[in-house]
Amino acid sequence: MAELSYRMKIEIFHPELTGARLSTESKMTSASHVEWQLNDNTPSVTIFFQPAHMMPKLRWNNFLINDWLAEIDFDWEQGCLTLNTGQDFASRYKSRDIDGRISSLGANSTNDFLLDRSVGIVKHTDLVNKLNKIIDEKRTAN
Repeated sequence: MAELSYRMKIEIFHPELTGARLSTESKMTSASHVEWQLNDNTPSVTIFFQPAHMMPKLRWNNFLINDWLAEIDFDWEQGCLTLNTGQDFASRYKSRDIDGRISSLGANSTNDFLLDRSVGIVKHTDLVNKLNKIIDEKRTAN
């Protein structure tokens, strides 16, 4: 059986960006917005950009990504960044986002109301059970 091949789109942009290239390319693309289509099993992507010493923005599959959550390594002297991609990129990004939100709550991280408002991961088991009971009662009444 053939292995499934996924595609991902990586975009780099900034008003001051004059060019960018992947580490696998020899020629710099001159533009303030550059995008590439890559295989999803690519373990990491290194992008060189000009001018150096700037903080370009990145999109992954049309989603603006946070450089801290995506664990992007910047090399300001070389004018490059490395993004660890691959099929688990989205799950790693989401886990880091949730962990960061929970840790920002500090001592309140056990408060279900604050977890739900700040993170949105409370399961609301009691509410779901009550709603299921009402639905079941209405079904049996008909």
